[in-house]
Amino acid sequence: MFVEGMAPRSDLDSQHGARQLVTGCGRIQGPLVAAALFDAAVAAGAMTIATGEKRIAQMRWADAHRCPLRIDWDSGGVVIMRG
Repeated sequence: MFVEGMAPRSDLDSQHGARQLVTGCGRIQGPLVAAALFDAAVAAGAMTIATGEKRIAQMRWADAHRCPLRIDWDSGGVVIMRG
């Protein structure tokens, strides 16, 4: 069973709110596994500030729980915006 974690951060990415990155964890035949999945259907799965922050947070979570992290990245690239 997969449990989604970390809600989108709309304060960092008002256009998509980091919806293009789904993070969470689940068990695969017993052991706990963290996952980060880029959704190409939302903004072509592009990396933004918000998705970068979510990805780092998921990496830290996996490290803290001493479990592997599976990243599935189907993306069109990176979105670079000036503030």
